[in-house]
Amino acid sequence: MTVSPPTPPTPREPDHEVRSPSVRVGSGARDAYATPVPPEIRCSNCGEENNPPQARFCFSCGNALTSEDTRELRKTITVVFTDVVGSSALGERLDPEVLRRMMTRYYEHATAIHVKHGGRVQKFIGDAVMAVFGLPNSREDDAVRAVRAAGELHASLEGLNVTLQRDWGVTLNLRTGVNTGEVVIGQAFLGQDITLGDVVNVAARLETAAEPGTVLIGDSTYRLSRDAVTAEMLPPMTVRGRGVPVDAWRLLAVKPGASGHARRLDAPIVGRTRELQLLRQLFDRAVAERAARTVTVIGSGGAGKSRLLHELLAHVQDQATVLHGECLSYGDGLTYLPLAEVVRQAAGAGPEEDTAAVRAKLSALLPGDNHTVAALAGLLGDPTAPVAAGGAPNSAAIPAGSVEDLPQAMYRFAHTLASRRPLVLVLDDLHWAEPALLDLIAQISEWLRDSPVLICCLSRPELLESRPEWGRGGVNTWMLTLEPLAAGESAALLDNLLDGADGAEEVRARIVEAAEGNPLYIEELVGMLLDDGLLDRVDGKWTLTSEINRLAVPPSVAALLAARLDGLPKDERGVLERAGVIGDVFYRNGVIALTPPEQRRDVTGALLSLVRKELLRPEGSVLHGESALRFRHQLVRDAAYNSLSKRERAHLHERAGRWMEEKLAGRLPELEEIVGFHLEQAARFRTGIGPVDADTLELSRRAAEHLGRAGRRAFARRDMPAAITLLGRATALLPAEHPGRVGLIPQFAAALVERGEFNRASELLDEAATASERTGDTELRTETEKVRSVLRLLSGPVTDDNAASAAERPPLPDLSTTVELGAGGGSAAANWTLLRDVRWLPRAVNSNTGRESTDEHQSGAGPGSDSRRQAIAKAFALAAVLGDAPVTSTIAQYRAELSSVTTNRTAEVRLRGALAGLTAMAGHFDDAREHLVAAQAITDRLGLRVRAVSLAYLGGYVEMLAGDPAAAAEKLHAGAEECAQMGERYVLSNLLALLAQARYAQGVLAESAQLASDAERAAPSDEIVAQATARAARGKALARLGRVEQAVNAARSAVDTVRGTGLSTVEADVQMDLAEVLELLRDPIGARIAATDALEKYERKGNVVSAARSRGVVLRLGG
Repeated sequence: MTVSPPTPPTPREPDHEVRSPSVRVGSGARDAYATPVPPEIRCSNCGEENNPPQARFCFSCGNALTSEDTRELRKTITVVFTDVVGSSALGERLDPEVLRRMMTRYYEHATAIHVKHGGRVQKFIGDAVMAVFGLPNSREDDAVRAVRAAGELHASLEGLNVTLQRDWGVTLNLRTGVNTGEVVIGQAFLGQDITLGDVVNVAARLETAAEPGTVLIGDSTYRLSRDAVTAEMLPPMTVRGRGVPVDAWRLLAVKPGASGHARRLDAPIVGRTRELQLLRQLFDRAVAERAARTVTVIGSGGAGKSRLLHELLAHVQDQATVLHGECLSYGDGLTYLPLAEVVRQAAGAGPEEDTAAVRAKLSALLPGDNHTVAALAGLLGDPTAPVAAGGAPNSAAIPAGSVEDLPQAMYRFAHTLASRRPLVLVLDDLHWAEPALLDLIAQISEWLRDSPVLICCLSRPELLESRPEWGRGGVNTWMLTLEPLAAGESAALLDNLLDGADGAEEVRARIVEAAEGNPLYIEELVGMLLDDGLLDRVDGKWTLTSEINRLAVPPSVAALLAARLDGLPKDERGVLERAGVIGDVFYRNGVIALTPPEQRRDVTGALLSLVRKELLRPEGSVLHGESALRFRHQLVRDAAYNSLSKRERAHLHERAGRWMEEKLAGRLPELEEIVGFHLEQAARFRTGIGPVDADTLELSRRAAEHLGRAGRRAFARRDMPAAITLLGRATALLPAEHPGRVGLIPQFAAALVERGEFNRASELLDEAATASERTGDTELRTETEKVRSVLRLLSGPVTDDNAASAAERPPLPDLSTTVELGAGGGSAAANWTLLRDVRWLPRAVNSNTGRESTDEHQSGAGPGSDSRRQAIAKAFALAAVLGDAPVTSTIAQYRAELSSVTTNRTAEVRLRGALAGLTAMAGHFDDAREHLVAAQAITDRLGLRVRAVSLAYLGGYVEMLAGDPAAAAEKLHAGAEECAQMGERYVLSNLLALLAQARYAQGVLAESAQLASDAERAAPSDEIVAQATARAARGKALARLGRVEQAVNAARSAVDTVRGTGLSTVEADVQMDLAEVLELLRDPIGARIAATDALEKYERKGNVVSAARSRGVVLRLGG
């Protein structure tokens, strides 16, 4: 078939003048000791950097230059620092003019190589060349290209030295340092400012430390390029100007065409079954129908385009010829480079082969088609070869006729290959393609209708921004968009990467949330955690080795996202950055409030555009009348935010806080924490970049005020981790003696007590006590002492004088205050453990002005019941288990109360703990365990460590009732270890006492007796439950060990300790223990009397499990 294709657009002529910030190649004006050029302004619209400071419009695109073009930004760059070894000796040997010309030749050569790889020479310092990759716009592979440039400069030195030796009789030797890090750029970023960054200092130190002829790369650079290089790790280096040793690698080789981070292709593909099936069907149809198919796979960076292609090629590689071309994001004269790569692969022509060899291979590939061979031969010059002075890239030598004939030549090339075997043409990174290349691909796709060809284009969504009609409307053209993975698919991918994710539930959830369906993000997050030692496999289970508040952006992902952000129009980027200040979820009006007035009308349009570009997505709003949006990826938000200078962050956070104070705080009090956060960040950034002034102090005060109120709210709902964090942040913002700070300390300390951080709480209480004495603040003193009394109770020192009178002990909080707190009050004394409840019951009973009738006692809610006792029963839920509250009616009452609990999670813990004990007494052990599991989940989530160990006591109690002392011992032992870690003593004494009972039931007598003695020593003398339980256990163990007198004394002492306290369950338990001791000592009558008394109490209580056991004992003893 004869085809007469239309003439394609003329490709853009290459710019033969290689530019850098301080030199123009070929100008002859190179100074071996050049100084930086004056500051210039970079246009944020087109990237042109040669606009002088006084320019009002960009010299390149005509865009108006505004303050947005000169504002400071934080950017990650890679610096290449290369020095000539022995330059001083050259200066002594050569005439200055000769030295100048010789160094100019070297500078031109070095500049051309750096520019070829997308870098720019920042300046010349003596004989050193400093090149930068990542300015003005970032590219995801800046570090890789920098290392390639350094490697090529050293490799090409041999050829340059031939010229230098011939012309001036000298040769050069180089050493290079490469490092990646963050700098701040602004109006003067083309001048000296950039050299102040640590990244430049380290690059220079690495260059100094390098041996002649070698390249050293910093660890940050190596991490970004490790799969593209072969490098040898060096011992940590001590360099001048840094207190911490520097990790460095010696570059051995650069792998041609390799990515800095190779994708994991060994794990099974996840979540792309439908897409892969479609690609396979398109190939099969192209072969079966001998008609070309063109498919464009669109997906954001890391969405899985390359992995999908890998799976497709694995399916077709035995059936088709596969040729692959890739568009580059940098360089001149590269319009048709992907096609040149395709032709080279087909012909088997290497880049080093001369023109004659290339033509010979093309002639063998396309015999008899000299016209096509000529056109393709012109295409195969090396477009990225270094440019000699006054020269031009080889690709620019393509004759005009060859360029015009290129579409026809490419058609004939593809048609001929496909006639021999089905052909798959892969064109990657099409979003970087020149318009002429896109036009040519579209033409070829149309002309190849009668050939078995699959043209597979891979691109990011940016292609559709510049070419919205691409891939639409063609008869045999398809568009395939890769959506983010679902949460389950992301979790499956993570399991594959970790070879099973047992034990990684926490890290799985964190990674899945942060990656939001992007496979690359998942891979890189996992790699970062492993590289940094934050994720480790111990005994076959993955665990986090330290707490992580928020996952950082992996360097490779940060580079990818920075390149994406740099490609946005300035208005959209500014909107994205301001939205990032507000948070992952933000409000349109909030972004408008943070935007300069003259730009506010553009905000809505920019937001809509960012949604179309899949950087943002709409979000349901919790505020009526406020439109909310969310970053599609948390990592995108972090990248946008991290690009802001700290000065601008401070300014924007302050404005965000003010906007929320004015517009939102009154409408939704829960946002007060967010208001405090913004003001806190503003204060901290201002403090970090300049002296603290009055405005900064006022910001700190306002931030502390908001955070303090939010912390008190968290404390009231018993969210202790949040309370500790918020109150800690609030107190850290204010001077030590500030009234607003010391006023928060009692509640802060109370939250720490609940968390089991006793030492830290004690230090804060000492601070508050000193402040109250200094200021005479009686309210502060009272609140401080309330918390201190609880702290003394839980962690106070143990003395051998257990007989000390209660009057000699520090006073305990007032009972009525504690009862109020049980109902949800906010005083610091609310930090009360479950076991703490039972200690107050005797005092509460004795305070009653009258006694209930038996009927009232049975019901627990008769009309004549004492209201104070009812309040105590509700506040001290555990007292219902160990006291005389009837099982059946109390279960019904607590279940009804549990159904009404909504926000008071501490009350839910109390109720579930009580229900666990009561339902176990009724014989419903599974129900009891379910209540404990639910309560434990709450204490874990809220960080209530002291309450959690109290639940361990109840867990042991339930298992003892269930007749499983081994399970009881396991729970009690774990709780005791947790108490020991906290330094807690009160709950510990109860745990040890019940553990002594469990070990006795297991037949471990000596250990039981020892545990009982330990419990007695740990417990205060007026701690009834622990003392009675421990003495009873000790008595039984001693009886079986033959120590008769001690056994009887211990068992009777246990009964005497609890008699008349109202703790009927405890009293019945120790009476049964006494009965066992007396039976062992051959006193059946005394044993029967004790067991009968216990049986009456169990039956009155409704404790059917213990009643059945005691009834059996009574019958055995002849009762």
